[in-house]
Amino acid sequence: MKFKAFTVAALLAAISISAHAGDSKDMKDMKEMAPAPACDAGFYVGIYGGAQFSTDYGNDRRTLSLAGGNLDVPGASTSADWGGVGGIKAGYNFESYPIFDGLRLQPGVEGEALYIGSTSTATSVIPINDNTSYNSAAWFVNGILRFKLDFPLTPYIGAGIGGEYITAHTELVPVAGPGKITGLNSSDVDFAVQLLAGFDYEVVPHWSLFTEYKFIDALGTDLKYSNVAGISGLDYRFKPDQLQQHLIVAGVKYGF
Repeated sequence: MKFKAFTVAALLAAISISAHAGDSKDMKDMKEMAPAPACDAGFYVGIYGGAQFSTDYGNDRRTLSLAGGNLDVPGASTSADWGGVGGIKAGYNFESYPIFDGLRLQPGVEGEALYIGSTSTATSVIPINDNTSYNSAAWFVNGILRFKLDFPLTPYIGAGIGGEYITAHTELVPVAGPGKITGLNSSDVDFAVQLLAGFDYEVVPHWSLFTEYKFIDALGTDLKYSNVAGISGLDYRFKPDQLQQHLIVAGVKYGF
């Protein structure tokens, strides 16, 4: 009887040890199989509006030409007014990766199209003012780098390349006397680059607000007005070589 009791006790002890060992192994396996952080990659779309300010026209060069001869318009000084901006964008954020505790970097790529409207006034030692309104359609492909933090505010920077289609509507106004020349229209397509910086603020899941500063440089700008005042061969030309624009915008974004 003692031998049987000892055998039963030994079996129960073995079963208990085996059960505990199984529990420990299961817990270890569960830790090793714990789910990874949710993937934060995905597409997004956005819409925005804002203002353009402090346009720089680079080398401000204006000329009048007739029958092949050019007359430089000396001393031209151009001042720009504030203008309006509106645009849309769509992009993709790749999965973020940790840099250190509390910061993850997230690269992305986006395409955008925007409208820019502005006006300017040019004066020179020749007593004629040049009043111009500009309407531009621009498009860019941007590379974006986001700095994801442990709170809903996400700063980011970016750079892009694209183009800008510029239309200009100009009137020449003598400082003294009548003779205003109206209806001068020109257009140009330029290669353009931009730098940008901004931040997103997540309001609710999928929806965020954003604000952004943009610096756009349109290169090779050349605006030519033909047959001024109905005179065949009389051309007026504005060739600043580059058109630099500063934009501040704000909008709303939806992430899928």
